[in-house]
Amino acid sequence: MTMLEFIEKTGSDTRFIPVNKGITVNAEYILEFKSGCCIMESGARFPVRVRDRVNVEQMAADYHFQKIRSRQRHRKGD
Repeated sequence: MTMLEFIEKTGSDTRFIPVNKGITVNAEYILEFKSGCCIMESGARFPVRVRDRVNVEQMAADYHFQKIRSRQRHRKGD
């Protein structure tokens, strides 16, 4: 499957964040951003496009914030 096909199939899923040409990561497994790289829980490091660095980091933060808020809403409903 090409990256374009993957993005078309997962386009509205905020877990998947494009960090560089041909590289999309699952926000669920991002450990941190350091030295221009996205570091995954597995230890894999992916370079983040310089001009998109701030946006990519914000997308990951937004994803995790929404995940926390969703858990809080579910707990209130119990």
